[in-house]
Amino acid sequence: MTSIIPILILQGVGDAILQSKANKIAKNKVLLMNGSWDRETHGMSASDFINAIYEALKYSMLYGQNKKKKDYHKIDIESVKPSSFITHVIFLRDRSRIPINTKAITDAGIECVPVDNDAKNVDEYDLDDMYRKLRVIG
Repeated sequence: MTSIIPILILQGVGDAILQSKANKIAKNKVLLMNGSWDRETHGMSASDFINAIYEALKYSMLYGQNKKKKDYHKIDIESVKPSSFITHVIFLRDRSRIPINTKAITDAGIECVPVDNDAKNVDEYDLDDMYRKLRVIG
């Protein structure tokens, strides 16, 4: 997480993701979970990943582009939900080392999308299945 969090907390990143639209149609915002932990994320669950990303993006909205620290954000940041930043979570269907609490994630308004494991390396995604799932997500 230490490699992505410094990017997410940059001023305006949360605003850009929150407002990302193409032709006035909201875009899906997909989080692709790792197949296993790395040195920075050992012990984290999918919900922990989502929360860390969510908090970093909210922080980036405190003082966005062309705003002064004394100004307040036009959006009530506390009313922004995790599903505003992440619409789908893709994860390994079987033997994921990262705990995936699908009920908690779907209760937060985020769709859970399981993808088959690669036949040769169970810590990796089956790319054909992932491609199919991404096409459905749009």
